[in-house]
Amino acid sequence: MSPNAAIATPRSSPMRQKSLTNDTACSAHPVAGVDPERAVLGAMLLNPVAAKIAITMLGAAQTCFIGQDTACIFRALVSLHRANIPLDMVTLTDELEKSGSLARAGGASGIAELTDAVPTSANVEHYARIVRENFKRREITAACDAFRNDGDLGEFKRKTCKILEVPDGKEQLTLTDMTNWKNLANEAIPSVFHEGLPLKTFGLLAGDGGTGKSFLALELALSVAFQRPLITGFTPTSDATGPVLCCFAEDDSHVVSSRLKSVCVAMGVSLGEVDELIQNRQLEFIAGYSEPLLTSDGAGGYVHSAAFENLERRVNDREYSLVVVDPLISWAGVSDENNNSAMQQVALALIGLAKASGGAVLCCHHTNKSGSRSADMSQNLSRGGSSLQSAARWICTMRILGEKEAERFDLSSEDVSDYVEIAIAKNSYAEQLAGRSYLHRERGGALRSVNLREARKVRVSGIIADLLSSSEAHLTRREISRGTNEKAKALRTELKKRCSGITGR
Repeated sequence: MSPNAAIATPRSSPMRQKSLTNDTACSAHPVAGVDPERAVLGAMLLNPVAAKIAITMLGAAQTCFIGQDTACIFRALVSLHRANIPLDMVTLTDELEKSGSLARAGGASGIAELTDAVPTSANVEHYARIVRENFKRREITAACDAFRNDGDLGEFKRKTCKILEVPDGKEQLTLTDMTNWKNLANEAIPSVFHEGLPLKTFGLLAGDGGTGKSFLALELALSVAFQRPLITGFTPTSDATGPVLCCFAEDDSHVVSSRLKSVCVAMGVSLGEVDELIQNRQLEFIAGYSEPLLTSDGAGGYVHSAAFENLERRVNDREYSLVVVDPLISWAGVSDENNNSAMQQVALALIGLAKASGGAVLCCHHTNKSGSRSADMSQNLSRGGSSLQSAARWICTMRILGEKEAERFDLSSEDVSDYVEIAIAKNSYAEQLAGRSYLHRERGGALRSVNLREARKVRVSGIIADLLSSSEAHLTRREISRGTNEKAKALRTELKKRCSGITGR
């Protein structure tokens, strides 16, 4: 497959003709006749974000560039970028003059023509990928020439594995180096949140339809992008400082925009803050699109689809700290989610994406039929084959607050549907968290943390204070709690009566 190939989709479906991005500028194909090496350099001069993308994809060395002039210019741009000096034609020309490389770079006139070599900086990712793939082709060709001359098969294999970024000897079982185990044992296993979700793994956010999984996933994604907690009990770690990608199959850009605004209003976040995240590509979206990550191999099994390969390249290039997949079943591509073998392949694909990005993948998933009616919030509520739950390293379950809990917290029947109960049911490699927390559905659908237990204590304290102030008994604290006289007994009876709906006793 060409490195620039979009996902193959039927031409008859406008929805399926979208590329794996919601940024129309970035999805445009490179203009024919444009020199990709000069286009990358021109984009770096036009846009500091494009410069960061190019350096991330091509590395800090200039070896990916075949032209002597372009290699020289790229090295100078990297040097300026590392020194936090703005990239423009003046600073670039000065840097090349200082290093004595201006003539080799084509002179001042050649520098001035760089920005004319690129139609838009938005295509830098496409051009950088072309430059990188061309470099790999040259390296493979050189390795083949060397093999023809010396016939050293082992050296040829080592070189090609390095070029293609394939672990050498992947097919062999090798012993793991454990010489550093004492140091590693004292280090926390890196995770997205202090409450779990280890890097290079995947987790599940499981709930019945209508519980607000998509909203919660979006709020957790924003927490990681902002590097501050928006939901109580989900605090981002310093291990997850990279960009965030949200893949929404069922929600287009209009719906996502509306949800973002609702979250901003509910959480007291300014629209400008979110806009800055998106403009700086710290928060990215694939919205209103789903192409199966797996496809049938024709023999009852599944293999990675073109969509998976495309997404895998993207997450590898950008090194996302968190990738949200919502809902999982729309992306999985399996016909029977109760098939353990098929769901095992889905799990392996998700782990592959997580390892490619270096971050974690969080999947929104439905619960089984009894999920919304059961008080049990264990990992077994997740729908589908058990192999998926077994492979997940972190599972958070959620459900609409039940009637018994609503009575305990003195909530009216009209309000109960606005409260959601969540629990971290599986927390591999981290401390197992006890208890459940609660969210309130705000106007617009956003979920906001609430402390129902504390609110209950406040109401009980208010009832006690009100009862004592209205009583003419003038009892001491000891008489109130243990007194055997009629006034003390009557006061305790009234107190139990008024608090029975709140305390559940």
